[in-house]
Amino acid sequence: MAKRLEDTPKLGAAWWRELGSFVIREIRQLTSSGQGVSGAFKPYSREYRERKTTGEPRIPRQADYSAKPNLRLTGDMMNDLQQIAYSNHGVTIGWPAFGGKVEENAAMGRAISTKENPLATPVAEKVKNRFHEGIEKALKEARFEKTVRIGK
Repeated sequence: MAKRLEDTPKLGAAWWRELGSFVIREIRQLTSSGQGVSGAFKPYSREYRERKTTGEPRIPRQADYSAKPNLRLTGDMMNDLQQIAYSNHGVTIGWPAFGGKVEENAAMGRAISTKENPLATPVAEKVKNRFHEGIEKALKEARFEKTVRIGK
């Protein structure tokens, strides 16, 4: 018996909200390790690396002194990554205030997310596995038996 589309299992808004939080954590973790959609981030210029590691001249609100590109100088850009919306049908995450800075970093060889590759491969694989688990669970919950009696 075929099911109508509206009868198919739904993951629900809470599931999508949790997936959005999971994706944000994974992106932040991968970015902190110096990786993005194209693999390892392009190294900092010598001048910028020296300025960042020594803190001289002073960079206002500097929170990170690593010479490794991790896009965490002040933490503002990565802290801006958040859920913008979620529903029973999906989740939207992004950088409401720092989207331009994300694009600038991509142009310098440090892409966190692009139109062509919204997620780095390691994050996309984890999302695919989470999605598969969610669908499997929803299908198990949606299974039903129907008894049809013929005659008296």
